Amino acid sequence: MLDSQEWYQNATLAIDVVSIGGASAAGLMTIRGIKLLNAQGITVKEALKGLNRQQRKRLSKEIARSNAPGISNTMIKFFERAGQIEKRWSNQAIRTTTLRQLKDAIGASLTFAGSALGGSIRSIAVAVVAEE
Repeated sequence: MLDSQEWYQNATLAIDVVSIGGASAAGLMTIRGIKLLNAQGITVKEALKGLNRQQRKRLSKEIARSNAPGISNTMIKFFERAGQIEKRWSNQAIRTTTLRQLKDAIGASLTFAGSALGGSIRSIAVAVVAEE
């Protein structure tokens, strides 16, 4: 059968590795987004309901800082005036981004679960240990 052929097993493992890599990246971006919200004292539920003007401005500044670590307040203001970064993200943009990150997190969970059930995570872990 097809399952017993070596090329098929290798191709399946390669596809699982790529999907786990994508799921890991999505998971890390979700964690980063939630940490940004938590740093401002905003829960995910509040972000989905909508934030007031001051919260959106603080969150926008925090996003700019996370995208360019070490940037000064003067440079943030300069880029805001120049229109290169958002002064204040809209509630719709925040809601859309938060929903996308939640969907990515669910997809990443399903990817890891599927790979765990299929045994690919064990194979990958063995390959990583064997590399070292």
